[in-house]
Amino acid sequence: MKRFLLTLGLVGCAHRAPLPSPSMPLVATSRLEFPQRPRISEPPSPVELPAIESYRLANGLSVLVVPRPGTRGVTMRYAAGQGGVQGLDEQGWSALARRVAQRAVLESPIEVALTCRAAGTLSGSWLELDTRKEDLPSALRVLVDALAPQPIPSEVVGVAVDDQLDELHDELYYQSELARRHAHQILYGDEHPFASSLNGSLSTLKPLTVEGLGEYKALAFAPEHSALVIVGDLDAATLPAQLAQAFAALPASGRKLMGPPKAQAEPSKNVRGLLTAGRTAYVMFSYRAPAQDSADDAPFQLLSLLTGDLSASRLHQALREQGALTYSVDASVAQRRGGATFDIETQVEPESLLKALRVIDVELARLRDQLVSDDELALAKLQARESFAQRLEDDAQLVAMLGQDFTLQGRSFAEAPTDLLRKQLDAFDAVTSEQLRDVARRYLQPAQRAAAVAGPLHKFQFELGRWYEGSIDFFAPKRIADYLE
Repeated sequence: MKRFLLTLGLVGCAHRAPLPSPSMPLVATSRLEFPQRPRISEPPSPVELPAIESYRLANGLSVLVVPRPGTRGVTMRYAAGQGGVQGLDEQGWSALARRVAQRAVLESPIEVALTCRAAGTLSGSWLELDTRKEDLPSALRVLVDALAPQPIPSEVVGVAVDDQLDELHDELYYQSELARRHAHQILYGDEHPFASSLNGSLSTLKPLTVEGLGEYKALAFAPEHSALVIVGDLDAATLPAQLAQAFAALPASGRKLMGPPKAQAEPSKNVRGLLTAGRTAYVMFSYRAPAQDSADDAPFQLLSLLTGDLSASRLHQALREQGALTYSVDASVAQRRGGATFDIETQVEPESLLKALRVIDVELARLRDQLVSDDELALAKLQARESFAQRLEDDAQLVAMLGQDFTLQGRSFAEAPTDLLRKQLDAFDAVTSEQLRDVARRYLQPAQRAAAVAGPLHKFQFELGRWYEGSIDFFAPKRIADYLE
């Protein structure tokens, strides 16, 4: 808490000022010579999908079970908050609730060998436990005790709040976090949860009481909005009764979670410049992306790989290998309940900023205007399949795939989970070059882009204006205590 009394130069109040935009030709595409990509001549290896059992307990908890006999270990993830999204006034409460729950697991008086990890998204939280086969009954008791509605000691809440405020404070020293937050504010609106921190803010955490956190935790981890994914050396015949007995102590809440928030219309201003400490410029391009269940999802996921998520990707080759303009570059899709975001991130020296921005524009234009080659498409599909297969083989990654990618996104289990996985793989295989070009045209137009550049503003302000012809919002220094509000 004491840290919030410090005064530091960070981003804050907006000062809007148009910059001059002298015409300047883009980097010629012909100058970007890419190395020969490997030809993919062999058919892809088949991916062995696990047998997944699914059922629902009396309290509404969805259960997904993947038996792996002989491993002697068990990994389980309790994924909470299915189908909900925190409102802005609740921002940070979910993070506090899972901190309290994780501490309850680790400080349980029940003697059992286990490890516990916790994290979350805007859609909810998860607790993940590793234990031995023989310790599974005790580990289930520890988990249920930690999640069950009960008074939370005030000292436990105090420690959780202090830890969370420390993290919230530290976030503002990262250029990447600041650029991401401002790009998403442009994309969704300043008051949208997608544009804020998972840890909340001072204004959202101040009204929360000890009793209020207890009530929120009971709703956030309610079984009817959650799923238990359990993988490992399990006795599938006796497990249902074992789980029913353990989770009988966790009643359903009978309340509904908040649905996905509504994003603003297309923004009128698309670029922000942020003054931060450091000597490099951190660039974030953000676009709204297709939802997970959309027909455009599989083509867009491959488009993300081709853009910047592979060492042979367009931006990695153009910015790093050929142009030597950047320290790093990455492209990724963040799936959320109620929407998805496509982010392109890179870090450059201020004197290389203009060239890097123009190269990104050129590469995105190529994806919109030209068909990718058969070899490039095959390489993206191969990478997608290999990544998918690796997640299936590792217990921790498998529970993450089933618990987060499916449950927290609000997916329906009307179909068997194994069939859903097979459909996802088949969707990758069916993507064509024409589909990649079409989704690039639908989602990656310059007018749909939100861009934020964080760094030494005086070193790149003019270059940013030469790149973008419209007016730019520039954010000047402000006290950190005010910014955290």
